[in-house]
Amino acid sequence: MPIGYDDFSDVSFYCVLNTSFRMDQGTAAAAICIGFMSLYMKLELDDVKGQYLDTWTSNGQRILVFSGYDHNHLKFLEKEVKYSALDSHSYYKTWGKGRVILVLTIFGREDNLEEIFDGLPLLR
Repeated sequence: MPIGYDDFSDVSFYCVLNTSFRMDQGTAAAAICIGFMSLYMKLELDDVKGQYLDTWTSNGQRILVFSGYDHNHLKFLEKEVKYSALDSHSYYKTWGKGRVILVLTIFGREDNLEEIFDGLPLLR
């Protein structure tokens, strides 16, 4: 379990959308939902991490959605949160011969993650 997870309080979901990939609002909303639900189901299957979901539910179900710059930015964030977050999930789209991250979804304590997301604009 990551350092600093001795307290169940103040856990949140964070979603970072790849804004360089052209998509309409409906597609973006669907990608965010798929990323969120995939991570939620993954956490729910784990007995220990499921306790954090219970606390998240009882503390207001906070979800923050940020604008990411591009695929490389999301890959960088994915590496940054590896040891700070409780868990994360990357939702990919096959594009041409490669894969592009559409949404990076993270679950963890706000204290451990706020520095990583500092300066990122909220999605509007």
